[in-house]
Formats: sequence, C-alpha cells, structure tokens
Amino acid sequence: MVIGAVWETAGASKAPLANATVTLLDPSQGTVAYVDLAIQAGVSPPRFQPLIPVNGATATTSTGGFIIYLKGDPTNLVVSAPGHTTRIVRVASAPDVIGTLVVPLSRQ
Repeated sequence: MVIGAVWETAGASKAPLANATVTLLDPSQGTVAYVDLAIQAGVSPPRFQPLIPVNGATATTSTGGFIIYLKGDPTNLVVSAPGHTTRIVRVASAPDVIGTLVVPLSRQ
C-alpha cells in the first residue's frame, strides 16, 4: 500500500489539488482508491485521523488524497488534473512498510 497526495504548485503557493486523477499505467498491477486526508486540529501535536474512503470517487477531493494497493512490483502512475501538467511517477511498495508519496503538479 502507498498513501499519496496530489498538490498544486504555483510559484511559492502549494496546496492539495482537487479533481486530480491517479491511474496505473498497467492496471493489472493494482488498484487506486481516493480518500480524504484529515489532520486532527486542536491537539498538541496535531495528529492524522484515519483515512476516510470516498465511495465511488473518480478523482481526488479537496485534500488531494489517494491510496494505491500494489501487487508488489514497481510500476508507473499517471497523475493528471485539468489545467495542470501530467506527470508519470514510478512507485513501489514493501510488505512491511506503508509507503508515502506526494505528487506536485504545476499549472500549464
């Protein structure tokens, strides 16, 4: 499993990107699920809350979150969003570690 987020980069501004799609270049290598990423505010230090799956989602929400369930072999992801430059990113997973990934997309 790899937990990821898509972020928009525009100059010095950086923020989670809604409506981004994450697809496996080879769909036989796993599955992509979109999730809401949340941070529990008001506690010190702030803590992540559990990932909340978005049933039926076909793109990221305002938190930019996704999870990739991989079969184990390194594979390529295609990450895109309207008005942004598409990126291809190589990812892999390990059986004893949860991987993380942040994919920055710049505006076209």
